[in-house]
Amino acid sequence: GLGYVAVLAAVIMASLSGSAVADTAALAALLIPMMKRAGYNVGRSAGLIASGGIIAPVIPPSIGFIIFGVAANVSITKLFLAGIVPGLLMGLAIGLTWWWVAKRENVQPAPRMSMSERLKATREGILALGLPIFIIGGMKFGVFTPTEAAVVAAVYSFVVGAFIYRELEWSKLYSLILTAGKTTAVIMFLVAAAMVFMFQGIVFAGVQFAIAVMMLADPDAPPTGGLRERLMPDLGGPIPGAIPVRVRATATPKRKI
Repeated sequence: GLGYVAVLAAVIMASLSGSAVADTAALAALLIPMMKRAGYNVGRSAGLIASGGIIAPVIPPSIGFIIFGVAANVSITKLFLAGIVPGLLMGLAIGLTWWWVAKRENVQPAPRMSMSERLKATREGILALGLPIFIIGGMKFGVFTPTEAAVVAAVYSFVVGAFIYRELEWSKLYSLILTAGKTTAVIMFLVAAAMVFMFQGIVFAGVQFAIAVMMLADPDAPPTGGLRERLMPDLGGPIPGAIPVRVRATATPKRKI
């Protein structure tokens, strides 16, 4: 029912925005009232949408991948391609979990759409749904770089929204540009702060070498080494620049210590 719609919508929204907060807010405002009217438990519905929101940082165009690629000098295109299958598997896992949980729900099934209605809806939304394929395909075949892909995506979305769907009003264009500028400024400030922290607080202080020594202290014990490798990003997660911490630590074994 609507739970599967929420999971599928989360996957589609993740491939368009790359922001977990934006996806969760948009889906919650639209689907939770519908699920409540259909008889779903509100708390369980909110949990489903919140779980679907975490797909956004994995499926391209993930904001987290972009920050990681910039801070760690890693190919953003390869990061995007690497996130497709895990993101789809996350959606599949959430869908299967919802199937198991929803069996106990006493809900009113929604009326089924006819095949003609489904084809009409698909035809009307094909241009919007084709944006992720267009962007990923363009980067994969070398038509444009990830930076250029952002510009292409913005122009494509503007043209489709303003001139084809006619849902983007000119009176709202200024507020949209202002919002995009604020979001970009926040992200770039975090990236800049992470870079400064990496070089000033990590590289100069030799933290990456200390981490590498700890991780390589007992290389013949895979469970222990794997535990250290897994705990390091979790412990450093609250620190701006935790991604460079892990990158530096994993790159350091090339140097004799």
